[in-house]
Amino acid sequence: MGSERLLTAFTSNLSLFGCYVITANPFPEGTKVSLRIMRGVTTFSAYGKVVYSRPKYGMGILFTEMEQSGQAILENWIASLIPE
Repeated sequence: MGSERLLTAFTSNLSLFGCYVITANPFPEGTKVSLRIMRGVTTFSAYGKVVYSRPKYGMGILFTEMEQSGQAILENWIASLIPE
């Protein structure tokens, strides 16, 4: 967060607690990040921490802080992936 380095990447394995960011240049473990995930016209924002880093592949991020509306956005996104 302090460096204000911007990274545009794809996410996978999204959960209520974190996600995986696919990038060839992941941040080191322990790095605090501010992230914004967009899906369609909806945007989710949170603060997080890199919990593991795999050079050339990506990094796992744990969400550490988000607004209550962010929690609702995640729940709706995840629910929309579950077939009825």
